[in-house]
Amino acid sequence: MLTRRYHYEQDPVLTRHPAFEELDEPHRQVHNLARKIIRDALDGRREVADRLREELKQASALVIELLEQLQEKVGVKK
Repeated sequence: MLTRRYHYEQDPVLTRHPAFEELDEPHRQVHNLARKIIRDALDGRREVADRLREELKQASALVIELLEQLQEKVGVKK
């Protein structure tokens, strides 16, 4: 089971932010896709692994975008 450490966050400034609420699904996708890519690559299904890599890039980009929104909300500088 995937541990969602960010669920331990208590600060309502973050937990009520739409980006925080949207983070769960793409975060889960990143981990699931990474496992599938490794499994398919090891099983010789390179075309499938390559296709999934593109999906992983999209899910990862969404996670980063949501984290950046939260970063802006709390005033953390890049």
